[in-house]
Amino acid sequence: MSREELYHKLAVHLSSMYLGWLGRPPKEELIEILKEKFNEEEAEVLLSIPATTVPLELIEPDEIASKVRPRERLEAILERLSSRGLLFSGET
Repeated sequence: MSREELYHKLAVHLSSMYLGWLGRPPKEELIEILKEKFNEEEAEVLLSIPATTVPLELIEPDEIASKVRPRERLEAILERLSSRGLLFSGET
């Protein structure tokens, strides 16, 4: 998948989760913001998190890791996203 396709898919994925823009193509401005906020590895991980609406369902790292990265690498990426305030992480 090309870099452009990756960020376009991420924009569609995030829009379906939070923004309620289902069926509308993502705006180029959103794609540019995603490119600034997430590197390609982070974008791939975010695409592996299920797109659900509120209330959000909890997901274990193993479920994501089985799709994209070894667990150790995934944990580092998720921790980095969480420390930047771009992903919620907490005890359950």
